[in-house]
This record gives sequence, C-alpha cells and structure tokens, in this order.
Amino acid sequence: MTYRHYSFDVWLTLIRSNPAFRRDRMAYFAQHLNPLGLADDEVDARVREVDITCTRVNELVGKNIDSLELILLMANRLGVDLATVTPATLVQRQGELTELFRANPPLLTDEQIPAVLTTLRSRGATLSLLSNTGLIQGAVLRDIWQREGIDALFAFQLYSDEVHLSKPNPAFYALLFKQARQLPEHQAGLQPTDILHVGDNPVADREGAESAGLRALLIDPITPRFAEQLTP
Repeated sequence: MTYRHYSFDVWLTLIRSNPAFRRDRMAYFAQHLNPLGLADDEVDARVREVDITCTRVNELVGKNIDSLELILLMANRLGVDLATVTPATLVQRQGELTELFRANPPLLTDEQIPAVLTTLRSRGATLSLLSNTGLIQGAVLRDIWQREGIDALFAFQLYSDEVHLSKPNPAFYALLFKQARQLPEHQAGLQPTDILHVGDNPVADREGAESAGLRALLIDPITPRFAEQLTP
C-alpha cells in the first residue's frame, strides 16, 4: 500500500550509532567526569543506565530531558559534585561531546535508504522526520542528512529537543500531522490514515502513531529491508 506522506524515526530506523563514538564517549566521561576513578566498563554502564532511564522518562511523560540536563545526570551518576559545575563548563562539555559525535558519525541502518527515499518522492509522496533526541541535538542530526546528501528529500524535521515533546506523546504526532497537512502537495486535504510512520520502537513509534490515527510500520533495525517494505 502506498501513502501520501511518510514519517521516519531516526535512531535505529535510519541510522545507528557508530561504535567508535560510544568508545570515545566512554573515554571522555572517564577522563573528564570521573572523580571516583571508576573503571571504563563501570563508566560506560552508568552512562548507559542514565541514557536508558531518561529515554523511558521521556516516553512516559511525553516531554524532553535535553542534552545539558542529560550530561548533568550522567555526571552526577559518575560521582561528580554538581556544585562544582558551572554553566560555562557544562556548555563546554556538551560542545566537546558533539565534536566527538561529528568525528564518529552514525551509520545508515540500510544502504538502500537514499534510493528508497528518492523513489518515494518520485512517486509524489512527501517525507519527514520525527525523532526523540538525547545527548545529540536535533540541530546536529540535521547535518547528518546533509552529509548523506538526502536532506532535501525531507519536507520538515521534528526533534524532541526543539519542540519539547517526545514520542509517543499524541501532541508530537499531532504536530507531525499539522505540518504535513500544510505542505503544498496536500492543500487538497490530508487524512491521518494517509500518513505512514516508520520506526523501530513498539511503544514510541507504532503505538504512538496508531493512537494518533496514523498508520505505522515497525522495522527491525538489524534487517530493516526498506526497499522490500516501502517500494516493492
């Protein structure tokens, strides 16, 4: 079945983290935010613990714990006395972690993604992104699509840190529908069932989209099979 608009999740749908980034991120926290002298494995485990917890909090509350807050929570879990942290130092840490990410950019989950997106556009469908964010801000993710040469294929991009909403919050999906309906291609009218949201998370992506009246496609990030599922 074809749709008039396709919305895509980002993490584990279109891209996955570069293993080198996780390695360098762990080394960064171990060097700069590790007053207890924790072993590397313990640093990685505690940072990951906070990341997973905050992701779940965002899903349950429907809002967004932003990058600076996330860094503070990770630092606190590693034993940093937050009374010693200044706003300037915090922004510095965020900038340095962002540069580590840029130096180790994420990988596409499927090499067919650019061709599939191009085919969908050629068939008259419009495309957009709808993603929760964490340490890496939406503004930084926008650069990834430019690097891959596919940024122009997306009519708009919605990131949780920019709109202060997280999937599966119905308000986030309502914003998606509102912006898609305002596109010139859909001035004649667009219904929620004309939109397919593609993602990997059963709660944030499938349940969130379907509760808002949209269609949903759940993909396996290990074997996403984009061409087979979206452009048969």
